[in-house]
Amino acid sequence: MKAGEKLGWDVKIEQQGAMGFINKVTREEASAADFVVIASDQKIREMDRFEGKPTMRVDINVCIKAPEAVLKKCASAAKAHEGK
Repeated sequence: MKAGEKLGWDVKIEQQGAMGFINKVTREEASAADFVVIASDQKIREMDRFEGKPTMRVDINVCIKAPEAVLKKCASAAKAHEGK
């Protein structure tokens, strides 16, 4: 989230695991998002919330090591997707 704040973006991070959803992204939040980044090698539940949004899957370790670079690259890919 700090990388998003540094770039002046609103970022929400959802966690899924044995405890269920933590900080779940709602359908309304997903609808308002410019793009979705999935930083997981696990199956993500309720992916239909993100239907119609540019969605990028990124290795969690890359996100931890270079979060700002990941966000910039995903934003660039989302803009390219809009132009199609």
